[in-house]
Amino acid sequence: MSFDYSHLPREYPRQFLPTNIDLTDLSRLKELFQNLQNRTIHSASDLEKWLKDESELASALAEEQSIRYARMTCQTDDPAREKDYLLFIENVEPAAKIATSTMYSTGRERTTSHSSEKKM
Repeated sequence: MSFDYSHLPREYPRQFLPTNIDLTDLSRLKELFQNLQNRTIHSASDLEKWLKDESELASALAEEQSIRYARMTCQTDDPAREKDYLLFIENVEPAAKIATSTMYSTGRERTTSHSSEKKM
């Protein structure tokens, strides 16, 4: 059970993520992280776009976790809300942390090797 907050006003409309994305779909999340991980950055504008998209994904995940937590704590006698929150915490959050770590370490390796090539 997910709260449909797609109709709420947003100061920053989504550019990278689909409006009605299911953030518990681990295969879809993997695709999004791989999209970010595999991008080549050749300019400052490429880097700015990457940072905006990465921030949007991280913000959407944090928002989903917060909404699930608030729903669970507002109605503690509803086992479905607890289940939804635990699903996110036990499955989505660990997968996102691993994907984020991999994405950043791969990016550092590419940046380091690219910097080394320029110095030679």
